[in-house]
Amino acid sequence: MRPAVVKGVLIAAVVFLSAMAMWPSAGGAFVLDDPAYIASNPLIRDLSPKGVRKIFASTHYGLYKPVTMLSFALDYRNAGLRPRVYHITNIVLHSANAALVLLLVLLLTGDSRVAFLCALLFGVHPLHVESVAWISERKDMLYSLFFLLSSLFYIKYVTEGSAAGHILSLVCFGLSLMAKPMGLTLPAVLFVYDYLLGRRFAWRLALEKVFYILLAGLFGLWTYALLHSANQLAKGFSLPDRVLFVFYGLKFYVWKLICPVTLSAMYPFPDKPGGILPLEYWLSPVTVLGCIALLFLFFRRSRAVMAGLAFYMITVAPVLQFVPVGPVITADRYSYIPALGLFLPLSVYAVRLLAKLREKNIRLAAGVTVCMALCVITLFFAARARCAAWKNNMTLFSDAVEKYPSFATLRRFALELHHKQSADALAVFNMALKLAGPVRPGTPRYFEVLDVYIGIGRELYFRKDAATAEKIFRQVYFYAPGYPPALTEIACIEADKGNMALALQLLAHASREPVMKAESFAKMGAIFETQGKYRSAGKFYARALELDPSLEDARIRLAVLLKKTVSGAEERAAGHDMPGSSTAANHRIGG
Repeated sequence: MRPAVVKGVLIAAVVFLSAMAMWPSAGGAFVLDDPAYIASNPLIRDLSPKGVRKIFASTHYGLYKPVTMLSFALDYRNAGLRPRVYHITNIVLHSANAALVLLLVLLLTGDSRVAFLCALLFGVHPLHVESVAWISERKDMLYSLFFLLSSLFYIKYVTEGSAAGHILSLVCFGLSLMAKPMGLTLPAVLFVYDYLLGRRFAWRLALEKVFYILLAGLFGLWTYALLHSANQLAKGFSLPDRVLFVFYGLKFYVWKLICPVTLSAMYPFPDKPGGILPLEYWLSPVTVLGCIALLFLFFRRSRAVMAGLAFYMITVAPVLQFVPVGPVITADRYSYIPALGLFLPLSVYAVRLLAKLREKNIRLAAGVTVCMALCVITLFFAARARCAAWKNNMTLFSDAVEKYPSFATLRRFALELHHKQSADALAVFNMALKLAGPVRPGTPRYFEVLDVYIGIGRELYFRKDAATAEKIFRQVYFYAPGYPPALTEIACIEADKGNMALALQLLAHASREPVMKAESFAKMGAIFETQGKYRSAGKFYARALELDPSLEDARIRLAVLLKKTVSGAEERAAGHDMPGSSTAANHRIGG
């Protein structure tokens, strides 16, 4: 069979199996911060030239990622708020990435068997489910796509002397950075490719990467500044803590790639009983340095092992939490590209082992081949099973609580239970508070704990204990003056008391916070509707939906108002009110 035909068959097999491994995620809902990326993101609703310019001129959630926003805008134009289309796009991108991995490894090793096995592991590994099943992690799909394309064009430039390949590689690198800044590790990875291709180090190798390094440096500094200004950096950890985080992360991702069990959407930062991290963090440097020493001792002459180790450490470095970012210490999605650093040497030695066994014992070689196939099949079905946890927020957080019960996971689970009006919400909120421990203003968990108290107050309010709920909301407001969630809840209670002017004033103040604007406008609409000011109510409902089209209650109330407007003159003359407009629940639209 011709090499081109073999390559085509292998690519088709990798694409199909990768897509099938992740296909159950296509039935999932919007989860975690998907609504913030899709439903309430005004950037993706305008694909006109002006809208596209705005996408490329804006940041989102502390990051500059216009390529990702543009892809969401294309999906939004075609699908609106139907999550299935967004999921399928992610699956297609993941399958394309698996095919690019095959082509990249084939260029680096020249062995189609190694390339196929490496790409297959990449495509069906359950640790990659998070990147695919979580729509917001389109960032991973796209940065990886252009990272791999840039790598392929670079190798084309090296092996063929193609100036066009060099230019295209730089362009794809820029696009990778504009999808997710994690692509900034590529310049260092290019030296790893040089090593695998047998290029001897010389200053010209560094000079040909000057523009890559400049781009990476500029994006790195800008990303750090954006995260700092957006308050995305986790605080409260000392320099020794952060050093231990680095070693813990290096160990964590290797272990999860080898043994992908107890995977979770949340791996919270550890508690520090007595101000000291748990023992496993202190043992991490010993484990990691010991393993690296053994690799150098036994495999220092193996290009595959040394290159794989370097690739892994370089690409995972930005997410090792030396500068703590976000609410979790590790995340499955962070392993998406770094996984290649393990899959490459694993595939090389698996193929070598089978070749040696075939020379000595055909039956043993067949048995080992079957065992390897069973391992890949197990990973395939484990990935499909892992997709089930990403069906919706309830399944996701219940799974996280079961595996890693902590303040962070219990808090998110309790909020979801509250949203679903579950009777268990109050108990889970209280469990989260017990694990939070003493929290003071300025500590990392301060506002998260306040959110738990807000949740408890809402639960009590729904259980008709308005007096205790109000007391809790006012206490939160006392400890955090101007805190928008507390303001909106106090406003609802004031509205229930008939203090409409005060309620509107409080909601207007809360709406100054961008993340609270849509919810505040929806509540204002409910108050105006209660007062019979239907024109103003409709105006605020519409403004709320413009900011966040997922506010279904506001959409329903606006539809009722529009229907009433058509035939409303007669009903108002008869003294009839809007159906349900005077209930306290209307004040809580979006809450």
